[in-house]
Amino acid sequence: MFRTLLIVSTLLLIARSSAAQTVLRAYVGKDAKAHIVYSTGDTAITGEKDQAGVDEIAVAPNQHTVAWDELVDNPDTSYPIPLAVVVYNAGKKIVISPDAQMVHRFRFVGSGDRIAILFGPVHGDATGAKLYNCDTGEVRASWDLKGPVPPWAKGFDKEE
Repeated sequence: MFRTLLIVSTLLLIARSSAAQTVLRAYVGKDAKAHIVYSTGDTAITGEKDQAGVDEIAVAPNQHTVAWDELVDNPDTSYPIPLAVVVYNAGKKIVISPDAQMVHRFRFVGSGDRIAILFGPVHGDATGAKLYNCDTGEVRASWDLKGPVPPWAKGFDKEE
């Protein structure tokens, strides 16, 4: 019993210390997976069930959160398209799929606790943008690309 408790405690300590590490950089590997580089080494993140690849990877200003486009095969195109953004922090993945539409662009807002995603149809201009909480995937705000541009969406209005 004591040995089991010691092993579990040690594993939790290792997991917690690696989760708090600073991200040095992130990249898309030849294996089509997101890779996160810490001072202790390179970690490949396992893809989602239907994932065909990864595109547009970014590290948040807090250097603890990483996000990337999740590419999935699309029967209407000859290439995979980004239908979700995966947010990774401290060993936890949140998959955000904005209104089941294609992700046109994303970017971190603030230090990395929020992420803004511009989305729309596969063939055509963007139709909306949403601001999400990186820890939960909860929608914090939305914008239909009409009217005044909210501060978190500045720049998206020029990328429609």
